[in-house]
Order: sequence, then C-alpha cells, then structure tokens
Amino acid sequence: MAKVGRASRNSSLLRVETITGTTKSIEPAESGELYLLKVTGGLAVTLPAAKEGAYLKFLFADNTGTGGNVTFTAASTSTYIVGFVTTLVASGAVTQGGQALGGTGDVMTIADGAGIKEGSYVEFVSDGSQWFVSGIIVGADTAAVVSIA
Repeated sequence: MAKVGRASRNSSLLRVETITGTTKSIEPAESGELYLLKVTGGLAVTLPAAKEGAYLKFLFADNTGTGGNVTFTAASTSTYIVGFVTTLVASGAVTQGGQALGGTGDVMTIADGAGIKEGSYVEFVSDGSQWFVSGIIVGADTAAVVSIA
C-alpha cells in the first residue's frame, strides 16, 4: 500500500480507549472515541460539555460483575440527556424498552444487579445543548433498568 493510502486508511479508524476503573471524565477533545468498558462493578462517567456534533460510544467489552450501576452524568445540570435505550434479558425471552426520557434529567443510570452482558452499548450525540442517547443493554437474568433523573 502506498504511503499516502496508509495515512488515509489510518485516519478513518476509530480512536479506542479501554476503561477498567470506576470513574472516567471525558474531555471535549475525546469526541469520536469508542470506549470499551471492562468493568467488574460500578462505573461513573462524566460526559464533556455539550457541543454540536460531539459523539461518544460505550461498548461493554466484558460482562460486568454483579455489583454497581453504570452512570453517565452531563457536565452541567442544565444539559439534559434524552433518548431511548432498549433493554433485553440475555435469554431473549423478555424484551422491554428502557426509557431515557430527558427534559429535566442530567444523569442516566444503567442498573442490573446480575450484571450487563458484553456487546451491550450506548451512544451519545450532542446538538450543542443536550445529549441524545440510544443503545441496547442486555441484562444477565433480569432486564436491565435504564433511567434518567
């Protein structure tokens, strides 16, 4: 492959960061990154300030443990999180919608006491004044609960 072709190809790859700790504050310059979540308990993520076109994706790369919630908090209490996250039971026997209706909520919580399955994900996109969320969360043996407050 020509050197010019290599530079073009590499610039089209997503930036990837693996999160293994219990907290993560996303910086504004990190827009466009894919975060692989390898957490065994709870995780608290602080989103950057809303900026038009900002995009973040969080993918559960391992099953979470049985303890702790995963929370996403907007950088400002006047920046809301709005959208809809579908939740499923791992067996596929039951499905339900997990509403993440915003308007006045700046913290989204994903809770499943039995753990969240790998492959689950949420995506955030900003219009400059709020964060829109979508995704699919698969719970281990009971449907995960997604809420915004």
